[in-house]
Amino acid sequence: MEIQRGIKYRLCPTPEQAETLDGQGHAARALWNALHDWWTMASQNRRVSLKDADAAIKQARKEIDFLAALPAQAAQQVLKQYHRAWVNCWEGRAEAPRFKSRVRAKMSVDIPQGRDLNITCLSRRWSTVKIPKVGTVRFRAHRAVPGTVTGARLVREANGWHIVLRTHWEQSDPAPHTGPTVGIDRGIAVPLALSDGTNHTHTLWERPKEAERLLRLERKAARQRPTTPGASRSATGSRPPTTRSPPCVPASCDGAPTGSTRPPAPSPTPTALSGWRTSTSPGWSDPRKALSRPRGAVPPRRPG
Repeated sequence: MEIQRGIKYRLCPTPEQAETLDGQGHAARALWNALHDWWTMASQNRRVSLKDADAAIKQARKEIDFLAALPAQAAQQVLKQYHRAWVNCWEGRAEAPRFKSRVRAKMSVDIPQGRDLNITCLSRRWSTVKIPKVGTVRFRAHRAVPGTVTGARLVREANGWHIVLRTHWEQSDPAPHTGPTVGIDRGIAVPLALSDGTNHTHTLWERPKEAERLLRLERKAARQRPTTPGASRSATGSRPPTTRSPPCVPASCDGAPTGSTRPPAPSPTPTALSGWRTSTSPGWSDPRKALSRPRGAVPPRRPG
């Protein structure tokens, strides 16, 4: 039994390599839009043939500089994918192809030849791949590449460029199961729960470093979570409840409450400067009177 599968890895290109990949992605999108414009302008009785389109692409790569940044095989793959999109539309499997927007469309470049990739393993987590017109680029090998690589596709995601390796390998047909049938339920608290009552935890495939990180995250979540779900800090006892002091109701001169919640103002204490006049005393409060007095005049004293 032959198994075909695409495995996605994250690329780690240098700034120069990332700029080259962006140029190839924009060139592939522009070539798609040019083919779509040419196809829609032609009449239904005389559609563009693959031979004429391939010759036009070769001529355009010679005359237009930014299209020359796209490898020749990648440009041919754009033509094949566009024709395949129309075949899927005619057979009812997909909608008609449309123009690719610079903002909404996802940039991608196809590498049909897998033998030119030269995948080299550097360590358990890092490997390198050779991309045409870009050079050797590192990628994060989160898993080993199974089987034989027949091609690849470069895809631009929100977090950077990725490479999807097309692999295939031969696998023997599974032997028929002669034992009892067991149902499997996958969950979060219990990863695997079997119908016969057996539960399997993460310890079967968890590494020591992953166990330490999981314990650290659980402790962090326990510190951030309140004691009672949905309760505030004052309700859980982490913050003491605030008490409001009773309002102060001062009494009037005859002993009856005045209704004010503010305490009475303290009476002024006589000091040695009590006899001096201030700017708010009578005689200084009116600026017109102050301007009408002759210079050097002393304001009148308050009687008594």
